[in-house]
Amino acid sequence: MNTSPIMACTDENAAPYEAPDIDDPTFDGWGDGGESVKAGRYFGDRSYLFTGDTLGIVLRNATASDWGNDHAWDNIRMVDATPQLDKSFEDNAVPVGESTNAVFTVTNSSDLASKAGWSFTDTLTQGLKVAGTPTTDCTNGVVNATKGGDAIRVAGDLNAGQASCTITVPVVASQEGTYSNCAANITENVGVLLPDCASVSYEPTPVDPVDPVDPVDPVDPVDPKNPDNGSTVPVSSVGKTTSVLATTGFKDSDLAIGLGLALLVGSGAILYFSSVRNRRTTSNGTT
Repeated sequence: MNTSPIMACTDENAAPYEAPDIDDPTFDGWGDGGESVKAGRYFGDRSYLFTGDTLGIVLRNATASDWGNDHAWDNIRMVDATPQLDKSFEDNAVPVGESTNAVFTVTNSSDLASKAGWSFTDTLTQGLKVAGTPTTDCTNGVVNATKGGDAIRVAGDLNAGQASCTITVPVVASQEGTYSNCAANITENVGVLLPDCASVSYEPTPVDPVDPVDPVDPVDPVDPKNPDNGSTVPVSSVGKTTSVLATTGFKDSDLAIGLGLALLVGSGAILYFSSVRNRRTTSNGTT
């Protein structure tokens, strides 16, 4: 299962073991091998993707000579080294219509051997859709996820020594609610352990607050005994820089009794002007 032979004499993971002290003049330690040996515990740097029901080991000696290759094997085991698949959402809560990323992480087992050929398909919970182009840093990674669809198909490898890799897929929901993605959403999984649930909540789209309305300066009432005929009064529209000019006062021939003047400006504010009685003097008296 290794890409290269294990050399216990030089490998940094091997440790020396001295020969036992035996009171026998004819015993010379480990014989021609000296008074100590080196040994270690090793994992293979490659793995085997197995999909059957029965698995066994056969150990063969490819070099039958008794010179130069003295060694021993002990405690040979087959170890489950299946990578773990986990998933999460980058955001806990998102406004309706905005996207967040669904992140799939494939974590190597502690042996860090290469894991080739794993794959899985994730079908998003109803209401969630793929919102953009997926990305991955997995070795030989391939991700098929169509924008607007709900299926995410992934395949890839882990190199020897590689701790993990990720697959990132933008997703979006158009309705409020909490969307969970669990092990039941995974199908056609090969060579990965199933994940726990991950959830994201979609909330109402926030409404921008309305700017407060500035108070409008009151207009001084016109003195009915001394109207300023033909003068103008500036009126500022709320929240804007535009001004409106309203003419107050009346000509000598005008008569205004109980008159109310109102202006409707651009932002919806209504300004009221006091009524005035305009007087004029004639030879018969005052009107």
